Amino acid sequence: LSLYTATLGLFFVGVDSGMLDPVRMMSMLGSATDGSMETKDTLDYVVEWMKHHTWSQGMAPFIERNPHFANFAVSWIAVKFTEPLRLPVSLYITPGVARYIGKQPAPDEEEEQETEENQTTT
Repeated sequence: LSLYTATLGLFFVGVDSGMLDPVRMMSMLGSATDGSMETKDTLDYVVEWMKHHTWSQGMAPFIERNPHFANFAVSWIAVKFTEPLRLPVSLYITPGVARYIGKQPAPDEEEEQETEENQTTT
């Protein structure tokens, strides 16, 4: 969850500050309409897309008044495409983080018996 939140936060800050170009990111996903490289900001791109779909037309005015929601939407979509990369990273770092915060796996019964036997023989 923390890796997901960090990735989403980084994408949102990047898009919201203008460091990441959302139109270029979305065109990489194949959602460019005509192949032209006209200059748009996130708000124009998202509102235009919403107006082309009947289920989202009613929300387009709300997004126009609150542009940060458009930036968040683009960031969230971009983060969804990072899932194949985040999964192995999460699986790799989870045991180390668990050890760091003091969560050790419970020992098996056999290991407990061996430990008890070793203590009684010495």
